[in-house]
This record gives sequence, structure tokens and C-alpha cells, in this order.
Amino acid sequence: MNSPRFATSEMGGVQLSAIMTLARNGWRYLPRAEVDAQRRGRMDAIILEDVLAERILALNSVRQRGRVHPVTENAAREAVDRMKGLCANLSEGLLTANGRASDMLRLGTSVDMTIEGETKGRQLRLIDWETPENNRFHMTAEFAVRRERRDDTRRGNRVRTGRSA
Repeated sequence: MNSPRFATSEMGGVQLSAIMTLARNGWRYLPRAEVDAQRRGRMDAIILEDVLAERILALNSVRQRGRVHPVTENAAREAVDRMKGLCANLSEGLLTANGRASDMLRLGTSVDMTIEGETKGRQLRLIDWETPENNRFHMTAEFAVRRERRDDTRRGNRVRTGRSA
């Protein structure tokens, strides 16, 4: 784990304690520079898209006619785009958007895929609820997000990044 720098204040001590506790429980610390690179410099991006797409590919396969097929990169990206859309659409309010994103994390999403000439919706998981050790959990300190229709940013008290499986 790369060691973040924390203020010696009480706030810095609380952050460090929380990060160390999560690290002991298998979470991976991502330095701010790595998070910013994965966000491609977009301060409004709240999902680490590459992490989520990789986990969707790792957690899912399709069984058809007695054979197992990998999920396509396009299907994984479509699932990521749906999650991004849910998180970005605040037109019905933050609680509604949060509820829809939570449902997608719990239930997954259906994405059309063509396998052996047959196109149909395939349910893709974002989190492996049955085998939690298949999931990857990431954390960072000071995860700033640009506020909607403004130039300033907000930092949540607790942020888990890469909530993907």
C-alpha cells in the first residue's frame, strides 16, 4: 500500500485510522494520482470505469448449449455506462438516483449479447454476493467530486471507490 500523507491533526488521525482498518480487511488503497488517472481527470466521474469493467468480465460468463462463453468487452462497457447513467441522472433527486444505483449493484443488469448467432439479454453481476472474496474493494482519501453545474468540489467523509465486484 502506498502511504498517503495525512495532517497531524485529529482529522488526519481519523482518516489514517479508517484507511488502516479498511486495509487490514482487504481493501486496496489507491493514491489520489491513481484515482485521478482512472477518472481521466474528470472531477465529476465517481466510478472507476476500468475497475468496474474488469470485474464484470471476471465475474460473469454465459452458459449456452452446454458451453461457457466469456462476456464481451462491449457488454461489460454497456453495463458500466448504465451505472454511470444512473449515478449522473439526478433529475428525480439524489435519493432516487442512489436507490436505482443500489438496486443495480444488488441485482446486476441485463445486457443483450449475441452468442452462437443467438441474441438475448444476459444478466450481468457487478458484485459477487455469494463469494465476497471475488470482489475487489478500493479506497482513497480526499475523493473530490465536482458539484453539479458548479466549478467547486465536495469531499465525502467516507468514500469507497471501485464499489465494483
